[in-house]
Amino acid sequence: MYNSYPRAEQLFKMRVIDTDAGVDDAVALCMALRLSDDVAAVTCCYGNCSLSGVITNVGKILVACNASQLPIYAGASRPLTALPRDAAYALRVFRRRTDCPYNSPPD
Repeated sequence: MYNSYPRAEQLFKMRVIDTDAGVDDAVALCMALRLSDDVAAVTCCYGNCSLSGVITNVGKILVACNASQLPIYAGASRPLTALPRDAAYALRVFRRRTDCPYNSPPD
C-alpha cells in the first residue's frame, strides 16, 4: 500500500510544558497530565517566584499527579528584557496604592 508509514506529526506528538508554576499554571499542568499522556518534559522559568521555587513547585505537582518520572529543566531565571518582579512585588504595589493594612495572614 502506498504511503503506509505514519506521518511525522503522528510520530512526534509530544508536548513540553513551560511554566512559572503559579496557581493557574499548576492547575493547567495537572489537567494536562491527567487528560493526556503526551507530556514529555516540563521546563521552568522565572515568574511568580524564584526559579528554584518554581522547580520545587513543579516537582511537587509531578509527584501529586503520579508523573515524577518526567524530566524537569531549568529555564530563564529572570525576565529577558524587563526588571524582575514577582508576586511579592505585586503585593507591595497593591499595599502602597490602596493603603492596605494587611501585614500578615489571618489566623
